Amino acid sequence: CKQVFIDFSGCMSLACSRCPCSFCGWCGADCGADAHAHVRGCGQRPPGLRDPYFVPFPTFEEHHRSRRGREVEAYLRGIQASLRTRVREGIRQELQDLGVGG
Repeated sequence: CKQVFIDFSGCMSLACSRCPCSFCGWCGADCGADAHAHVRGCGQRPPGLRDPYFVPFPTFEEHHRSRRGREVEAYLRGIQASLRTRVREGIRQELQDLGVGG
């Protein structure tokens, strides 16, 4: 349903407040009624975490900052070089504000 969420309790198995969907806090995959099994083995889950489900908010925040950066870079690689330069310049401040470079 694409509902935005702002509450993070530490568990990476997230439940939507609008629909019955549970989704992965690492990759955003819709996991149906329960995301715990997916979260435990998610390919985007950083290695070395002791708890399979709970992480401190800074870990969650850093993961998604890094993910946003990768997604922006992937998009920019897909556009013409001259346009890419202009786009980077045009959104430089927004990228810096988001902490994803620019």
